[in-house]
Amino acid sequence: MSGCYHLYVLDVGNADKPKYLGHTKDGNTNLFQWREGTRYLSGEFKYGPQFGKSYQFYVYAILSGAPYAGPFQNAGPVEFKLDESVVIPSTNVIVTDDLESSVDLSNSYDEDPASNRALVIQWDLDVDDVKSYHIYVLDVGNMNAPQYLGRTKDGETTYFEWREGTRFLDNKFRQGPQFGKSYQFTVFAIPKKGAKVGPFPNAGPVEFKEESSGSTQRAQFGSGLDGSANANANRYSNAGCDSDTDSDTDTGSLIDRITNS
Repeated sequence: MSGCYHLYVLDVGNADKPKYLGHTKDGNTNLFQWREGTRYLSGEFKYGPQFGKSYQFYVYAILSGAPYAGPFQNAGPVEFKLDESVVIPSTNVIVTDDLESSVDLSNSYDEDPASNRALVIQWDLDVDDVKSYHIYVLDVGNMNAPQYLGRTKDGETTYFEWREGTRFLDNKFRQGPQFGKSYQFTVFAIPKKGAKVGPFPNAGPVEFKEESSGSTQRAQFGSGLDGSANANANRYSNAGCDSDTDSDTDTGSLIDRITNS
């Protein structure tokens, strides 16, 4: 078949209608692998499927010199979960109050003033040739699975500061950690070649509290990366078919013609 296939995805329960996911190289390609780095993938979905989400997919055949055909959809939603059976030894991920601290707050709490809300995830992982690190966060008691929090600039950076205004922070968490929540974090190493490595979790939840007047941040809990902290790994577009660039734009506007059954 001349032309190509366009794919759309519905984030079930979180979106009213499907969004453009990407397209195939040509009409002879009858599969599309959705993962980070996939060619012809929409920029909105460039980090791949997210844990805790359920997805439904739609396919359109884009025919050269003829109307499109579709939509063709899969039989039902697919729930995407973290494989908690994966065991990664020698994990070393801690959560600290700030960049200067090495005190691990896992299974403890952090107190910050309202004007300076932040948590810092730090790690020391034995992974070679890393392009960047991706960090996921679990809002304990409010999420079924960790969600993508953000990423580092490169593979040399071994920390991620979660606060309002942080670069490479997912828009959902752009306002920083929220008082009254408990968070657990998971780090993945993204190699320059091959599949991501992980998960590498911190040792336990961190309760995030507002600092009361006159309170003093405790320092007796946990241990730093240079101490004995070792996390338990058991806990964890494009409008055409000839473009070679990622895009969030589908100028064909096929999505407006999709009707959900």
